Amino acid sequence: MKQTKQSVWVLVGVLMLAVPALAKMPRQIEVSGEGQVSVKPDVARTSLGVRSSAPNVAQAMRQNRAAMQQVLVTLHEVGIEERDIRTTQFSLDYVPPRPLEKGGVEEGKYWVENMVLVTIRDLERVDAVLEQATQAGADQIFGLHFAVDQPDSAAAEARRLAAGQARTKAEQLAQLHGGRLGPVISISEMEGHSGGSMMYTKAAMQEQSMTALAT
Repeated sequence: MKQTKQSVWVLVGVLMLAVPALAKMPRQIEVSGEGQVSVKPDVARTSLGVRSSAPNVAQAMRQNRAAMQQVLVTLHEVGIEERDIRTTQFSLDYVPPRPLEKGGVEEGKYWVENMVLVTIRDLERVDAVLEQATQAGADQIFGLHFAVDQPDSAAAEARRLAAGQARTKAEQLAQLHGGRLGPVISISEMEGHSGGSMMYTKAAMQEQSMTALAT
């Protein structure tokens, strides 16, 4: 599996003291450093959704609740813990009546949508979890992304590498300009990561299925 990269960029400002020490004005050096650590992903995350429609709010809510409940039960059955299922979107919309091309009018409908973010900790079972979820009624699966669940140690190592690189640059620049380094006067940091992600969509959906609501 493709590894993800934990990256840290630091911007360091240090005093460069002139030589000899009696020089009037200390000067400042500003340098940047980058540290990058490759780590193997240990979790996968994806958003599952169910969308339901009906002529009135109560019916749309009932249908969506029932459909999403079946998806949640199935997720638990395939080993997904409660802590790894988090509702990320719940919406209720009304689409007013509209004319049809062949004549007549399509009645207005209420649409209920529920999306949950699911964390899959056993990467060997990603395919099985997605398959079971779609069979249970989840008709949209977005943004399958592989990540590191606890990235702190990798970030710390990347930070150490970035700081070391910045320090080396500053020391070299000070020597080239006939000075020596003083204390650090400012540090700013930017952190990021890169990793593999993919889109997974159900190949065949029933004509009236869309995305769903989670409770």
